Amino acid sequence: ELRASVLGDECVAVGAVCYGGEHLTKTLFNPETGPLPANSPPALMV
Repeated sequence: ELRASVLGDECVAVGAVCYGGEHLTKTLFNPETGPLPANSPPALMV
């Protein structure tokens, strides 16, 4: 499940994914299984 909320230009949270000005909390994120599904857009891991 992904919960999105607009944070403006900054994205500051460990274990979160940033899409431009959106902060998406990856509740199912697991470093061992990979950061994103193959069909997801590019993201910056912070």
